[in-house]
Amino acid sequence: MSQQRSSRASRWALTWPLALLGCGAPPPSPAVGFSVDSGGVDVGALLDPAGGGAWRGDGDLWDEALTFDFADPIDADAVQVRLCPGSAPVHLAVYADGAPAAPLQVGAGPLPLRPPLRRLALVVDQPSEGGCIAAVDLTRGGRSLGVRPARTVTASVSATSTQRPVGAYRPTHAFDWRLDDAWMEGAPGPGGQEALIVSLEEPLRVEALDLWNGYQRSDAHYRANSRLLTLQVEVDDLPPVQLPVEDRPGRQRLALPAPITGWRWTLRAGVVAVGEGEDLAITELALLSGGERVGLSYPDNATPLPAGHPASTLRGAPLHTPCEAGGTRLRLRPDGSFSLRERRAGELVRALDGSWEPDGSTAITLHGRERRGERLPTWSEPRWDTDDDYAVFWDRVELRWASQEVVSCPDGTEEIGVLTAKGRGLGELRLVGG
Repeated sequence: MSQQRSSRASRWALTWPLALLGCGAPPPSPAVGFSVDSGGVDVGALLDPAGGGAWRGDGDLWDEALTFDFADPIDADAVQVRLCPGSAPVHLAVYADGAPAAPLQVGAGPLPLRPPLRRLALVVDQPSEGGCIAAVDLTRGGRSLGVRPARTVTASVSATSTQRPVGAYRPTHAFDWRLDDAWMEGAPGPGGQEALIVSLEEPLRVEALDLWNGYQRSDAHYRANSRLLTLQVEVDDLPPVQLPVEDRPGRQRLALPAPITGWRWTLRAGVVAVGEGEDLAITELALLSGGERVGLSYPDNATPLPAGHPASTLRGAPLHTPCEAGGTRLRLRPDGSFSLRERRAGELVRALDGSWEPDGSTAITLHGRERRGERLPTWSEPRWDTDDDYAVFWDRVELRWASQEVVSCPDGTEEIGVLTAKGRGLGELRLVGG
């Protein structure tokens, strides 16, 4: 399972639909979801080919990523990345639909891609203190596709039930543009009458919904979980609308009998096709207004924590092995996603990505994917058609934060504040930097 990854945001997760600008341009690019591993980025400026953005992360972009998820494959045949003036060098590992494309030294020219493309991940795979990316431009035939953030609506998303661990199957997974995670209901039985509830900050006129039915991470996941055969749409106090649904993977467009404008959208399961397991899953749902997908943004997407929990002072801060530039790096993000990269002698030996949630007063549960194999890529990106190279990772990890503990480094420097994280699968880590 994936996280999964809003300022992501896993990932701070910013999700945006993208529309084409200008006249006489190539055919419109499909809607795109966008996520970034750290906050403080103006997405519109970053996607401006003129280079008006400034993505600096937390001062060092190492192991952070820009990820583009496309609702439909896009015909970009190259990506051009530009640095901010005065930026330190930035080196990227580039993954197209989960497969390594090629390394890219930012500023060295465009990197060819092979369309059609559903996901593009740009991962900073070398130390880059002071690095800053100003622009990411997706092109076709040397011409910018002109993608830019379109309309987003502030919303809150909840569900009548969610399968545990909640961080792995949270309701927002149904609206995050990703096809490798999903919302999964947690009620007894196959999930009929369970619902997702979207409460909007402003009323929205909707003509149709796009649905990715079931759990579409793989064919095996699709068969293993229940799927919709009908979907009931309930908007404010209006009469409910029943929509037929096909039991198949891929996207399907569900047209409403007539446009509906409303604030609160309850999307309720009706008849379901029972899978090998009973739990109902929905990979993606999208509200369409004016023919375009509308993105949802969440003003407060922070994972709630008990008072005094050790993770409360660490969320979003990069943690690393004391006195080592290339050891283990862990990030617990406020939206409930995490990433861990473990290196030995400069070589990546473990890559974990997924979701985290509090477990009692001093522990967290990690749930996600772990890369298999002797030689790991820098970034654990799942392919769309296989899970062969990935193992599901689950662990309960006890945390102890010693804010006054001092670590003396061989070079004479000191680091103050040590997090001890201990789990059955994770082992015991001592980290600083929170």
